[in-house]
Amino acid sequence: MKLIFTNITIEPAMFLIAFSSSLDDVSVKQMLIEKTCRYDFLFNDTVCDNLLTEEYEDENKAVQDEVRI
Repeated sequence: MKLIFTNITIEPAMFLIAFSSSLDDVSVKQMLIEKTCRYDFLFNDTVCDNLLTEEYEDENKAVQDEVRI
């Protein structure tokens, strides 16, 4: 067991930290978009769930400008 722990380097730990940080970043950005859409602009579920469609292009631009991602 001691041999295993002595041969572990910093790379696996750095990989896990970077991987979890990137996953967290994506979820936080999505949460900001959802909250801005629903609570700041008071758009309904249909608009907020379909922001990426051509039909709601103006709403998407407004939300993105507010969030500034």
